Amino acid sequence: MEFTYAVEGLASAPTRWTERDENIHSKFDEKLCSEWDAAMEAGIFRYKLDDLQTKIISDKYKFVLQLNTKRATERRKPEQISSIDQPFNHERFNFTKVKKHEILFEMKPVSNHVGNRLDVQQNNITAEKEHNPHLVIINISPLEYCNVLLVPHINSCFPQILNQISIKLALEMMLLSSKKSLRLAWNSLCAFASVNHLHFHAYYLERNLYTEITECQQVEGTLFETTDWPVRSFVLQLNGSDLQSLTKDIYKVTSYLHANNTAHNVFLTRGDCLERRPDGRTIRVYIYPRQSFYGAKTFMAFNPAVCELSGHILVKCEEDYNKLTEETVIEILKQVALPDKQFEDIKTHIQDLFK
Repeated sequence: MEFTYAVEGLASAPTRWTERDENIHSKFDEKLCSEWDAAMEAGIFRYKLDDLQTKIISDKYKFVLQLNTKRATERRKPEQISSIDQPFNHERFNFTKVKKHEILFEMKPVSNHVGNRLDVQQNNITAEKEHNPHLVIINISPLEYCNVLLVPHINSCFPQILNQISIKLALEMMLLSSKKSLRLAWNSLCAFASVNHLHFHAYYLERNLYTEITECQQVEGTLFETTDWPVRSFVLQLNGSDLQSLTKDIYKVTSYLHANNTAHNVFLTRGDCLERRPDGRTIRVYIYPRQSFYGAKTFMAFNPAVCELSGHILVKCEEDYNKLTEETVIEILKQVALPDKQFEDIKTHIQDLFK
């Protein structure tokens, strides 16, 4: 089953949307929701995703807390990670081993432009010849509604290290959706990635996040950083850029972090333009350099991975759900944040890449 889309339509897509625009289902949203709902109805998941207990901590950062005890107890055992460069291991679980009914559809770009068409056709010929498609797979232990895994060129068996193919594909998925609630999330190795096979998480979260609006300041060119968020991060946006340029800019940052052995998380969401234009909404891309974490996941209340660093706190047990405060959430997030001096050193080097 395929979802075919025109790359030109995405390349020329508007970089601003109104609230009304963002609440209408696109063809992609209809496809994703219908296929995911059918899989849930068929009992393919490890558990039913009932209405999750959700609350907003009504302080400054409006953290969204969700209680999902089943995900904490019934999910697949995470892979032991010992290095940001850990090679792909065919013997361990990877997404080539998922059951056929866990695959929802293939993402298949097409092009009418001669230059793009040749690239896309070559890509599709290679994919067909090698049976190497971009797949959308259910997360059998879902964290939210329509939680899926976007796996680029699945049979290439890329380790969990971002490349430009995967970044562009993730941005294309964001643009294919018209829902402001769609989020895409990525964890590097040593930053709470559970499977060492290149993939993004995608899901709908029908709650506002502070990261949609938080203040940012320009560092250099298209590169920004947060100024009003508990964990420092770099921020890029689609507004004022194009799909290919934004892909390259994201890769500049993530490839530098990887080359310098710095664990990182990446979060994509719609939000306000970084320049605070009154009519402007855009796709924001947060890149969090952070402390490396090795071995099994042992944090108690929640694991500070990409969703949590972005304000969506996935809580494991009811006791913690009831007692967590903004202060305690920030305290846990800061345990994985880089010291200011280390962040500044990294910023100096990355800033040079944007001059």
